Amino acid sequence: MSDLRALGLSMRSNRTRIPFARMSPPPPAGYTYAGQFILHDLTRDDTTLRHAVDRQACDTVNSNQARLDLDSLYGGGPFSKDRHLYEKDNASLKLGAPKTNRGVSFDLPLDPQTSRALLADSRNNENLILRQIHAMFAKLHNSAVDSLRSDVPKSELFTEASRRVRWQYQWLIRFDYLEKICNSSVYRDVIIEGNRLIDWSDDGFSIPVEFSHAAARFGHSMVRFKYDLNRENLDFALNKIIGEVHKPGALNPSFAIDWRQLFTTRAPANNLDTAIVEPMFQLPIEALRRFGPVICEDNPAELPVRTLRRGAAMKLPTGE
Repeated sequence: MSDLRALGLSMRSNRTRIPFARMSPPPPAGYTYAGQFILHDLTRDDTTLRHAVDRQACDTVNSNQARLDLDSLYGGGPFSKDRHLYEKDNASLKLGAPKTNRGVSFDLPLDPQTSRALLADSRNNENLILRQIHAMFAKLHNSAVDSLRSDVPKSELFTEASRRVRWQYQWLIRFDYLEKICNSSVYRDVIIEGNRLIDWSDDGFSIPVEFSHAAARFGHSMVRFKYDLNRENLDFALNKIIGEVHKPGALNPSFAIDWRQLFTTRAPANNLDTAIVEPMFQLPIEALRRFGPVICEDNPAELPVRTLRRGAAMKLPTGE
């Protein structure tokens, strides 16, 4: 374990280690967190590092559906244990009270007892950007509800609106996100020309653990040390982006993200390489609490160390 820790700590750097000239320019910074949102939709494994060694990789349980269905947004729907996420019309999702200076909602609702953000998947409250992406999809759903309200029976309103949003979400992933993230030849071969190696008609399809616990972590290297949230909040430090969401209460309107700025090439993500920025080695205990009550050897604060230890415990291939 000491060797794994040393390897993880060797990745600490706030600068990319591969010059832009040697590879295609990275996508805009917002795609880092779009990928995090997508991964949370596809997979969930709350096994602690201590217990990961007790199971084989093939026995890993994915608590989410292995499909792009936005269950991290909708939970079980308005007639389930997640009823508290919905308005009284049993169709619209609740939004937080804060608004920007233009009167636009941008945050999640709060639990009246704890003043913590209410959402179906607590992982989507891991940072300011991800929390607001979640809120953005809630707003998209409510927009679909409003547009369908006069044409769809009340009893079918949630079903039709959520279907429309899922289709739009899937379209965005296929024709925008994947095109930005994948190698262009791979994207053309698989997505455009349809040369696939997996039989998607098989109802037993599941997310390979080599992807969910290894390859899908590529986004960690894309994380920047600082971000421009909006015109008033430039060079906003990553440790604040992570830390602010773990405070009780609503977000400050000054944290509302200018999406046009975050999803343009003026603010690129970091390259896919072996460098991971400093704040990812100092995760607060609030971000790790579901894996243990304190930061310790079995619940380390360094994200690269956690990833390597989990992969070794599950006996995943190293990729060498």
